[in-house]
Amino acid sequence: MHFEQSDGSIYTIDSARQFKLAIIKEFFKNLDFGSDSVANRLWPLGKDKSIVCDPNHQFGQPVITGTNIIAEAIYELYQAGEPPKFISELYDIDEEKVNDAISFCKMAA
Repeated sequence: MHFEQSDGSIYTIDSARQFKLAIIKEFFKNLDFGSDSVANRLWPLGKDKSIVCDPNHQFGQPVITGTNIIAEAIYELYQAGEPPKFISELYDIDEEKVNDAISFCKMAA
């Protein structure tokens, strides 16, 4: 069985129906760990983007890092026809963060 990723890479399950280690390594790159070695944050688009799932913010819903702004709230404004520049001014955040929220919500849909 094969799983193709958005970057074109392909991960396979072996005959014992176990994932190859490569996919697990890729997933762990998007996690932050606390001092107790327990995962405490997920960066679904990667750590270079501003969307984070953190149980200490909005009950773990995807938010814009450093804020409590839920990505879906940004996306709903975008779907209603508001341009990213207006949304960034409304929330006083960088337009890049607005675009990250939009990208995340499109990917999750």
